[in-house]
Amino acid sequence: MDLHKIIAMYRLLCRDIEAKYKFTTVRKAALITLSLITVSELCSVLSVMPLKSLLDGFSNHSSSQTLVFYAFAGLALASVHIVIHQVMDLHRSNAMYPNYGYILGYAHEHQLNMDMDWHQSHSTGEKDSVLTKNMKKIDYLIDIVVFDIIPTIVQATLISIGLLFIGWQYTVIALTTIITYVVVAQILENRFRPWRKEAHELDKAFHSLGSEQTKGYKTIRDFGVTKREAERYRQMVDAFTLTENSRRKRRMKHWIAQGSIMNIAALVMWLFVIASFAAGNLTLGTVALVSAWFAKMHADLYRFANFQREAQEGFEALDELVNMLSLQPSIQSPTIATCIDDIEPSIEFDNVSFSYNQSDSFALNNITVKIQPHILVAIMGESGSGKTSLMDLLTRDYDPTEGYIRIDGVDLRDLDREAYLQEYVGKVAQAPMLFEGTIRSNICFGKPEATDEEIESAARKAHAHDFIAGFSDGYNTPVGEDGIRLSGGQKQRIAIARALIKNPKLLILDEATSSLDEMSQAGVKQSIDEYSELRVCTTLVIAHRFSTIENADCVILLENGHLSDVGTIDELQARSDLFRRLRNQLVFESEE
Repeated sequence: MDLHKIIAMYRLLCRDIEAKYKFTTVRKAALITLSLITVSELCSVLSVMPLKSLLDGFSNHSSSQTLVFYAFAGLALASVHIVIHQVMDLHRSNAMYPNYGYILGYAHEHQLNMDMDWHQSHSTGEKDSVLTKNMKKIDYLIDIVVFDIIPTIVQATLISIGLLFIGWQYTVIALTTIITYVVVAQILENRFRPWRKEAHELDKAFHSLGSEQTKGYKTIRDFGVTKREAERYRQMVDAFTLTENSRRKRRMKHWIAQGSIMNIAALVMWLFVIASFAAGNLTLGTVALVSAWFAKMHADLYRFANFQREAQEGFEALDELVNMLSLQPSIQSPTIATCIDDIEPSIEFDNVSFSYNQSDSFALNNITVKIQPHILVAIMGESGSGKTSLMDLLTRDYDPTEGYIRIDGVDLRDLDREAYLQEYVGKVAQAPMLFEGTIRSNICFGKPEATDEEIESAARKAHAHDFIAGFSDGYNTPVGEDGIRLSGGQKQRIAIARALIKNPKLLILDEATSSLDEMSQAGVKQSIDEYSELRVCTTLVIAHRFSTIENADCVILLENGHLSDVGTIDELQARSDLFRRLRNQLVFESEE
């Protein structure tokens, strides 16, 4: 059994103070459960001893009262075994299920905090598999360990001790059978592991593909490739099925080998029993007792053969979860963070360089620029110049490879990241994500305590109120998964309202008006300008229309990851060929 994986999981979870308190209860429950298992299996082993006494009583012509007593004793011991088993199941449920939700929540939070590189290299299906499917396998593993593996070990130990009082030969046979069976089973299981791993990877692959195709069903239908994509999914399922069938054939051979060990052991045991009985060393009752104990032990080993595969899959799921929890995000908040309440939204990029995945190719190179507070700043540059990378550094999706980013003189890494993003920053991406729920719940996503007046005010600023009011359910209108029931422009305006409702000190708009028509874009531009004129925040804008940034106080011009120039629109118009070319492109796209 891979106990080191269980210990590793326990240690990882106990990094959290709340987990230490919760697992104190689990440890107590585990001790109680082990005690119940021992008593339960002791009753199970002893329940066949009245059978011995009963048969010997028949042979010795014991009184009817004595025989009835033996019968009731056996029934009582068997009943206690059943009752304790059910109590143990209930006790385990009360102890584990409340913590099951905590462990899943802890793992989910850890996953959400993983680095962007990790999220981008794992599909949605893979990430879902690591949590939900693996947690189900781990929960099943706990059932196997509690109700199969541990009882089997306890019962085999008690039977071996009991047989020692009848004859050491029987104990040797029992222990030899158990050790041989377990060793052979482990050898076969190790050989089987690559096949199981291949099937597991194929299972993840077709589930991931199915999740992706379900999410992108409209694109698949729009391109008229429903049959092609369904066939691709079917082929992956077929590949998994073929691997699974091959795996089951090998598993069958393993079961035959393991069954042969038990059959040979049973033959050797019966030869000893027959010889001892013929020599007069065993009574008929003792023969029945030895037979019953060996039958129990063999039944447990057969069960071991059946749950061995599920246990191994559970340990592999546990290993996968432990590996994920062992990965520490590179973006960490300091133990003692600087308070952000009184920090002004002035920004300084100090010799900032950045490369994705620590590659030699830099997306940003030696960026040094200071941005005054409470102004509107436009970020301009050709595609791939580093505009979005600069914004991702400002929201700490990544940390600079070199250099520093400071807010009001405070290193961004000295701020609590979650508090900074929740209370200080408002961001609207080019392709915003809406969560399944209502328009109201999406607007107040970053400020759940917002009043109806605040929600409507934010919607009006984003020029979203009019179309929201046109729905029969108004702000309680369901948006569907990822806002599927809304148009692209409507989603964009709700995302803008979601950012504005927080009254952020730093507002980041990454082509936030790209999905809007000209009239809506003009309205949102007016709102942005009005909000900027209040001088309550610093606004950074990446735009695909020049009209969006024509009132910018400052323009940062990027070229191939380098800072090309900084200045006002008039200054750059006079001295920068790159700015004039980009401006002409933006004006042309706006007219188009």
